[in-house]
Amino acid sequence: YLCRLVINSKHEADVLKLKPFATGKVIAGENGVTRKVEHVSVMEVDITEWFSSELVRGASLEISSMYALVDHPERQVEAIRRLNKSGAAGLVLCYVGTVLKDVSQELIDVCNELDFPLIVMFSLVGYKEIIRAVSDALLGLDNQKLRDAIDIYEYVTELLMESRNNSSLVMSLEHMLEKRVMYFDQNAEPIYISGFSRARIQMVERYIKNHFSEFLLHHSSQTISCPGIDEQLYLRPIYNKAFYFGTLVIVGCRFSDLDKIAIAQICNALSISSLSQISISQQQEKLRTDFIRDLLTIHLSEEDIFRRSTAIHCDISQVEGCIVLDICNFKQLIKQYSEEKIASLKCDFYELVQSELSALGDRSICCVLSDKVVILHIQTPKQTILQVARSLQRVLKRKNIEVSAGIGYRCKSVRDIQTSYETARLALQIATSGFAPSTCVDSEEFPAYMMLLQTYQADPGLVPQLIDRLLAPVRQYDQTRNGALEETFRALLRCDMNYNLVAEQLFFHKNTVLQRKQKIVSLYKEDPFQLPLRRQFEFAFILEGLYVRKGSSDSGDI
Repeated sequence: YLCRLVINSKHEADVLKLKPFATGKVIAGENGVTRKVEHVSVMEVDITEWFSSELVRGASLEISSMYALVDHPERQVEAIRRLNKSGAAGLVLCYVGTVLKDVSQELIDVCNELDFPLIVMFSLVGYKEIIRAVSDALLGLDNQKLRDAIDIYEYVTELLMESRNNSSLVMSLEHMLEKRVMYFDQNAEPIYISGFSRARIQMVERYIKNHFSEFLLHHSSQTISCPGIDEQLYLRPIYNKAFYFGTLVIVGCRFSDLDKIAIAQICNALSISSLSQISISQQQEKLRTDFIRDLLTIHLSEEDIFRRSTAIHCDISQVEGCIVLDICNFKQLIKQYSEEKIASLKCDFYELVQSELSALGDRSICCVLSDKVVILHIQTPKQTILQVARSLQRVLKRKNIEVSAGIGYRCKSVRDIQTSYETARLALQIATSGFAPSTCVDSEEFPAYMMLLQTYQADPGLVPQLIDRLLAPVRQYDQTRNGALEETFRALLRCDMNYNLVAEQLFFHKNTVLQRKQKIVSLYKEDPFQLPLRRQFEFAFILEGLYVRKGSSDSGDI
């Protein structure tokens, strides 16, 4: 092919196959003959002195007789370099032998060096004939491009009218692009995977989850490299103003104009298709859940917060604080009941909370996050946040659902809602670790714990490091002797040195407990069971129970 006019893989034309070029020949820069031509223009000025972006546009096929440079071979070479730098498609030399006596070897060499096509016309073909032929070809390709775009619009509309599902739409895009395509839903679960291996799919899943906020908030596309795949992956989020539906993944990131139209139309179709599958109530529920989840877990600007709260008819500025409700002994229930029974329990739990809030005339909003219900409590003169939490507990208990409740710090602005949620979760941990299972704990009644929370959040690694340092002698002994001293150590402090109770809990004889205690004492310079040393071990285990063990197990809830 010689200096093709390329629109996409299906529509292209060769410049030298156009009628005026019958006597033309590429004499240099043959390796660059597939450059794209988008314009045609005449260059009869000395562009080494008058060069500008307005004078020479990118992807332009330039026509010249070198009249302004005929006596300056070195400027001819510089002109070629400038044309190449501007992105020009090539140079057509006319009237060779008449204006320019011959083409210098230096000119040929620089064109070969830059892979810049140099086409020589050996007859008296006028500029007008060349310009008309190339312009007509470009116009014809533009018209074809427009017809193809209309075909895509009609095709995608037909797919939607036939109520095709999302997988069918993605498959259609794969055929149009002739590229492999994947599609993941809003939870990064694969819907259409185009024959990729599980390892490749999981890699993309992880990337989407790690960059979820970018897709959700900024709707920004991403281009990434994937081990084992030669081409890059193009990730495009599917969304409308209210919802994020999922992510389209295309192998390869170079698209023609027609490809871009196809991608845009399929993305729109996926949005429409996904939206049509959601009822109005489900839409509101999803809007509310997504908003609360994002408000509590990622950084939203105040503009985003108020915009999205308006969509769910919530006066977010009136939120007093968060309430977190948790089903008591939920892990045991999972072991006892089937998945269907557990799903039904969670559904009843949430519906009862919603119903009771409505009965109280409360304007608060809530959503399910894993096995918990989170409530953004709106201030009301009728009931305090503590009264609402206790009222919900009583109603749920009457329905045989026992819950513990944590109440967070009170909010002074929308920026405090995340802090209120974190302190509500901590209050819930305090409730489940030190009180009756179905207690209600207000974080503002435990300022010391909250201060510890702030310290822990500043450096979460401090608590595990502290535990490792304090228990190092015991753990080293257990590793070499398999002595189970750490288990006994913890039980003795937990049971307030009641040997009989420790023996009962660990299924040991009382003498075994005493022997292990003596061994533990021998591993330390001073007796760790005597004050004040005992207090630091007890304190460390409390921190671990609040922030490390429970914190790590709850981390997947949100």
